[in-house]
Formats: sequence, structure tokens, C-alpha cells
Amino acid sequence: MYEDHQKRYKLIQIVYNFLFLPILRKCTAGVICKTELAKTYIHHKGFKNAHVIPVGFDRDKLHSNLDKKVPSVLKNIDKTKDIILFVGKLIDIKNPTFVLELAKNYANNKNVQFIMVGKGKYEDLIHKTIEDKSINLQYIPQLNQDELGHLYSMSKVFIMPSGAEIYGMVYFCLLYTSDAADEEDS
Repeated sequence: MYEDHQKRYKLIQIVYNFLFLPILRKCTAGVICKTELAKTYIHHKGFKNAHVIPVGFDRDKLHSNLDKKVPSVLKNIDKTKDIILFVGKLIDIKNPTFVLELAKNYANNKNVQFIMVGKGKYEDLIHKTIEDKSINLQYIPQLNQDELGHLYSMSKVFIMPSGAEIYGMVYFCLLYTSDAADEEDS
């Protein structure tokens, strides 16, 4: 997302940079960015006073409570199974129906447990599918970030069949979680 245009809008960007960037740099005391990548891009454009304030995901909360008691909603999870986890809004772009189909394909595999966390328009379908007992799925409507840390650490696989994600927040979460899990294994 943070790169200069190479084709269609290149001329517009050159004109914009020539006419407006000097004015913006002169009138801007500081810039707040969502990511380090954005900060680097902003620095490249000549803004020296840039600060990163991440949005949405607080990585410190993810593992801050792992030494504390497991939340009651997670106590009935069978940790001997390979947990396949989906976390996200239950909306079309996140593709939760793909997770349901995948879980149906693993219905006869007793070593696998699917867990879905999220709210949205597919909640009724998920409840109906669970009631039909056609899949091995546990549904959790909502967890706090500090509770999610426990669930991520229990999971074998995280799936994200989304059509789009904003600036890799989920990807960052996975990298951070994987790094923390690797440290625990060491």
C-alpha cells in the first residue's frame, strides 16, 4: 500500500508531490501512522516527525494473561485435538461458510476440533450446523484480546479465508503469536 504509483496515476502523483508536498511538510508538525511501513513511507516523503500508533490489535494484551487462569469459556476445549481456529466477523468478505464446509470435510476426523470466534449474519447458520451435528465445531461469539491469547496458544492452525484484510492486522497477530509460541518451545 505504501509505494509510489508505477503506472496509471504516476503523472498525478508527480504533480501532487511537486505542488503540495512542500506545503504539507512546512505546515505539518507531526504525522501519526498505523504501521512502521507507513512511517517509512512518510519519512521517504520528507516528513521527519512521524510516530506509530497501531490500531485495532494490541499485541501486549495477547500474551499478557497466559500465566493467569484460562477463561471459563475455553475450559471445555479438548486440548488433545488439533484445533483449527477462525477468528473474525461472520460476514461475507471473511468467508465463514468456507470454514463450515471445511469442518464438514473433517467431520469424521476425531482428532480435529474447529473453533469459530465472532459475531455477524452467519450466527444462525453456525448454530443450525452445530445442532445438526454434521461437524465438530465449537462456536464462541466473542472473546477479549487477552482471552484470545489463550485460544491462539491452544490452536494448531489459524485459518483466514478472507477476501480482504486491512493492513495485515491478522497477519501481524499470527506472526507475533508464532514467535511467542516458538519462544515457549525453546
